[in-house]
Amino acid sequence: SNWATKEEAKPKVLVCRTVGFLLERNKKHIAVYATDSASGNISDRVCIPKGCIKSVKRLRAKCLAR
Repeated sequence: SNWATKEEAKPKVLVCRTVGFLLERNKKHIAVYATDSASGNISDRVCIPKGCIKSVKRLRAKCLAR
């Protein structure tokens, strides 16, 4: 059923975390992607408005040889 009480229908604020490779960063948003390939293709892109971002932490990792 699509029926809900007024209490159930109130918007809920969620805190989310995402991890990815930086695709683009500008005044309006940050875009990241999760997967890349040897051919240069990427997938799982996410664009997050700057006003929704609490913090950004740069991660460093050693890459395995392909």
